[in-house]
Amino acid sequence: MFQTSYSFKEMLERNLMNFALSKSLNNFFSLSVFVNVAAKLSLDRNKKERYGVPSIEIYRERFFFIDLPAGRFFLLRYFEKINFCLIQISLFWALREFVKEKEPVSVVRGEDPRINGLLAIIYSKYFRVPSVIGVWGNPERIRLVSNIMMNPRIFKSQLTEKKFESFVLRHSKMILVQNDENRSYVLSMGVNSSKIFVFRLGNAIEKQHFLPLHARGSTSLTKLRNSENRFLVGTVSRLEKLKMVDHTLEIFSRMRNVNRSFLLLFGDGSQKSELRVLAKQLGIENRLIFLGNVEQVTLAADFCELDLVISPLMAVVAYDIDCHPEIVIDGKTGFLVPVGEWELAAAKCDQLLEDSKLAQDFGFGLRQFLLDYMDPGRLIREQREMFQLLLGRDSGA
Repeated sequence: MFQTSYSFKEMLERNLMNFALSKSLNNFFSLSVFVNVAAKLSLDRNKKERYGVPSIEIYRERFFFIDLPAGRFFLLRYFEKINFCLIQISLFWALREFVKEKEPVSVVRGEDPRINGLLAIIYSKYFRVPSVIGVWGNPERIRLVSNIMMNPRIFKSQLTEKKFESFVLRHSKMILVQNDENRSYVLSMGVNSSKIFVFRLGNAIEKQHFLPLHARGSTSLTKLRNSENRFLVGTVSRLEKLKMVDHTLEIFSRMRNVNRSFLLLFGDGSQKSELRVLAKQLGIENRLIFLGNVEQVTLAADFCELDLVISPLMAVVAYDIDCHPEIVIDGKTGFLVPVGEWELAAAKCDQLLEDSKLAQDFGFGLRQFLLDYMDPGRLIREQREMFQLLLGRDSGA
């Protein structure tokens, strides 16, 4: 599986290993290999650890991880494209030898319809197995709303990026989406509907988030409540422009209860400094707390302490895009607002903060719905059946 979400080190440090372990679908696949093709791209060009050869880390004997260097040779650090090609050649030989030593490949999977997807198609052709592409969002909607590309480092224009996605999707054997909007995007790329399968990610969510609230341990956020009138508002996101965290700050600044609240950002990313500047411009710099990347056990406990979750790409007050309309029933389990309607979103946030019973009812209803919607056991059974159909074999127990 080619992905760029987490490095092996990040998964270990942040207790995110279920992101990888869930992909085996309870041993439907006997071995799993995860390649992060951008694991070291964020390192400074002059750091020697940014370069080298692919190395394989082993976890629990059946899970193998390759965090790919940004280039093969330190001496070629100013020739990034050449160096990138050389590390891809090294990766090819490493994977070829690994497969010879272990066992034949069944599936090659890419976790987006761009570079990861292209690599999945290339290797699937070489190993003569099906390629599977994951589409965990609607790139076209994100480009429209935020006016940015998904991979600006690689593509020069939105049109080029879109054509690339179309090529990858049309040449894949199976496409996984997590909701109807993602499916609509794939169909718009000219893909036959028979290749598209809904593949919800509940089994990839860490187990702590399924625990009853009283069983999640203590939280450090309680100390922020020096009085009963103080509200804690939170969001979890990578701090990147495509995640629209700046919209969250705009909405928060417009709330009536802004001076009685703290906005807690769980996550990190390249937009952090820009968000600090924006917070100062909006006059909420003293209301904003960056918590950075936290372990899942901490996140699960901290979420129990929040009065409200607000984010354009999350619930309970959410934009009416992506999976939100399937999860949030407007007025019953949360509020949906049109993209960019900051004043309306702020008003809905205030309504929930000022009506504790309504907020509790929303929270309870949404949790009960999601416990079924994201039930890991059921999702694993469904996903095994999908791969059984693709590979033509018994899915097992």
